[in-house]
Amino acid sequence: MKIKKVSFEQVILVLFSIAFILVDWRLGIMRFSDLFLIAIFLLLLLYYITNKNMFFQKSQLLFLVLLPLLLLTNILMNLFFNSNFLFYESAQGFFKIAFYLMTMILIFNFVRKKKLEENLLDTLSVTAVIVSFIGIYITISLYLNGIFPYEFFWQFNRQDLESYTYRGWDRSIIRTRSVFGEPAYLGFYLNTILAILYFTRSNYKIKKSHDFIITLTVLLTFSYSSILIMAGIKLLHYFGWSNFISFIKKKRSVISFMLAIILIGLFWDTVEKTVIIRTQEILSGTDGSGTARLQGSWSYVNWDNLFLGNGIGNTPTLFNVYAYILSDLGLVSFLLFLLFNGWLIYLNPKLALVFIALNFQRGGYLGAGYWIFVTLIILYSCHNKINQYKLRMPNASG
Repeated sequence: MKIKKVSFEQVILVLFSIAFILVDWRLGIMRFSDLFLIAIFLLLLLYYITNKNMFFQKSQLLFLVLLPLLLLTNILMNLFFNSNFLFYESAQGFFKIAFYLMTMILIFNFVRKKKLEENLLDTLSVTAVIVSFIGIYITISLYLNGIFPYEFFWQFNRQDLESYTYRGWDRSIIRTRSVFGEPAYLGFYLNTILAILYFTRSNYKIKKSHDFIITLTVLLTFSYSSILIMAGIKLLHYFGWSNFISFIKKKRSVISFMLAIILIGLFWDTVEKTVIIRTQEILSGTDGSGTARLQGSWSYVNWDNLFLGNGIGNTPTLFNVYAYILSDLGLVSFLLFLLFNGWLIYLNPKLALVFIALNFQRGGYLGAGYWIFVTLIILYSCHNKINQYKLRMPNASG
């Protein structure tokens, strides 16, 4: 039996995909995602040095200078004019952003230069399905009082009851979270992958089986925000009469839809408690948790020091990324981030709308997962939209 040789490109794509999955796993003070990104950075650096070339666009070189310079200016100004400023947290945040920025540009250029966009889509799709199956396996095991071993998947993660049950109730409603810290975080990850597979600027088509498994797993999270965002993604994807007709004409699509209806019927009591009643509570105002979480994020904004902000890393992690950036980095960085949102809308409106929605679900612009998320959004907003990829390649002779 002939063993298929694994290429360097495949190793990078798999490591990158796994880094996006293990964002909640910790080993001491380090997250697994950071360890995987360090490995990718060193491998790509070695690759470029060995091949005696580096690939950078002029705009990327400019960005590599301007963003750290903006952050350094913010740190220095806060150091002199903000008496509550914590320098150590900001210094740590600065080096994290600098590392993530360099690593993501190296990955972006490697994928574009090697034309690996569709290979990465395949890898992301397969890994998302694996993560989904792991989540379903753990959920079944929990319902059966741990009859199947699952502890390894949570060894470096949360294990408390509230992280996988609805509103901390006993085990009557188990929420699927797979290898992530919370069901909503799994939903964020799967919705990101689903949106990229749907809205990439290419002719790539997601496998119907993968689509069904990912959709089912998002539903099993019983995360209100995740299900709502997924519904929006589905509407954007099938928007238009021709797309709808094409969908219902396919036998597999009809079968998948019927299976979904049957599953909803079987678990109607759970659906009613987690979705129907929750919607009624939100509309009536008796459940203000979601609103409080979003509106509460803005309470950290220092309106007396709006221009500078509190400083990098000086605000607790917020779910609302827009409030997080305004609170930490001030008005200038916030406006630049809004311009970035506008650029994404110009490149790929549907994917940009999902990006905006997901920015209200999980915060943490200082985490590896967020930078991977942004890189994927940029990569597949640009895919086949920008035809010419001009690279700056220094002469090997110097």
